[in-house]
Amino acid sequence: MKQWLILIFSIIIIIFSGIYEIKYLQNTSNYLVSDIDYCKSAIESNNFKLAQDHIENVYTTWNYLNTVWSIFVDHDEIGNIDEELLQFKLYIQEEDKKEAVVACEELKRIIEHSVEKQKLNIANVF
Repeated sequence: MKQWLILIFSIIIIIFSGIYEIKYLQNTSNYLVSDIDYCKSAIESNNFKLAQDHIENVYTTWNYLNTVWSIFVDHDEIGNIDEELLQFKLYIQEEDKKEAVVACEELKRIIEHSVEKQKLNIANVF
């Protein structure tokens, strides 16, 4: 009987920690994507100074999140986010509106894909 209780308790802990992980990743990715969208709106209005100031905030946020995300998310995905964030920053510094918008959308796609990859569903299992 004691072994069954330990097994059931362990399974409950695993399920709840998985749910917490997904909720955490979704919340933090939404926060990060909203910051990136703010940069994108500044770029679309040709306000590159505001975009440059705000991309530094995005970097600060990402550096904070990166330490926790590296526990949950595949390191290749973390590397892809780092690379695309660097490209996005460079396009903002060069004031290349078209490429900055493309890099912004790609960065958002990679972030959202990283979170989706962590969810438990049939496609991710097989």
